[in-house]
Amino acid sequence: MCEKNERKRDQNRKRHSASMIIAAFSDWLRLRYIFTMIPLTIALTGYAILISTHHHVHTMYAALFLAAVGNYCAMPVIVCWFNTNLSGHLRRSVGTAWQIGFGNIGGIIAPFLFLAKDAPGYHTGYSVGLSFPCISALANTIVRPL
Repeated sequence: MCEKNERKRDQNRKRHSASMIIAAFSDWLRLRYIFTMIPLTIALTGYAILISTHHHVHTMYAALFLAAVGNYCAMPVIVCWFNTNLSGHLRRSVGTAWQIGFGNIGGIIAPFLFLAKDAPGYHTGYSVGLSFPCISALANTIVRPL
């Protein structure tokens, strides 16, 4: 049991370290848009593979990895970008709470999207998962300064 928990911790460390490296480079280069679009493109690729592939377990696992890494790497950059565009302490604190609160709603919605009757394709769940990086990419494109 202890070995299994250690493996999970190592996987989480790798995922979080990748997202923090991307956030650090984004801050160092002062570029937010490109550092959100590249991970979102990786996530979109993963979801597209998941929607189209249903019986190749290794391919699905790789696609799931792409979707997770793309989403987890884009998130800190988007959160920081949004917060730096808010002026004043009150707006920044309320805006951050709203952003994180709405981001956590995904945990409430997910169990209702990935139903046992949809297995093994989970078309509904993956379609919704695909739509969120699309919406995020569109919003980032609209918001970015020209």
